[in-house]
Amino acid sequence: MKILVLLLAFASVAFGALSEVAPLTAYRLTFEAETEAADAQWIVEVRDVEGNLPYDGVWAWRWQQLTPGRNVYTHLFYTPATAKTVQLKASRSGVKFEKVSLERVDDANLVLNGTFSVDNFSGWSEHYHCTLIQEDGQTRLRVNQNGYALTDYIPVMGGGKYLFESKQGTPGAQVYLYDALRRYIGVADRK
Repeated sequence: MKILVLLLAFASVAFGALSEVAPLTAYRLTFEAETEAADAQWIVEVRDVEGNLPYDGVWAWRWQQLTPGRNVYTHLFYTPATAKTVQLKASRSGVKFEKVSLERVDDANLVLNGTFSVDNFSGWSEHYHCTLIQEDGQTRLRVNQNGYALTDYIPVMGGGKYLFESKQGTPGAQVYLYDALRRYIGVADRK
């Protein structure tokens, strides 16, 4: 009985294109999705050479909601160190993906969607009590009291020098440092 339930769960997932990717690289995934389901989401999975799904190889966050009808979506992400392929999926059956494109992002800004020009939480998947607002013709992140916003992991080279600068003057912002195994190292010095 449990096997049947598992097979039914896999049958309810819609699949998009499978593409090869390079490790530790930024990508922009753009696609059209058509659905009638009000609770459908898009899911991005990055697998390694052996087909395994690493912990940091899946994006299935609440903000990745598909809107009923036909709409265009964009998702920015960094691939993990073991990345080989990426696949776009949907959490519900009946979702149709079209015009799927995957392009490498070569941007001097290491923080993906740091200006929120994509107008979603790409690059900032983990957040709480935050909203995106329109102010002076730009999309900005508003972190409400007791809220937080964390960028997705940003791959950097050891020994390198990086400058993280806020254009909005966020006094509480901090840069947390982790090693390649995602072990916490500490907080970056502020200058």
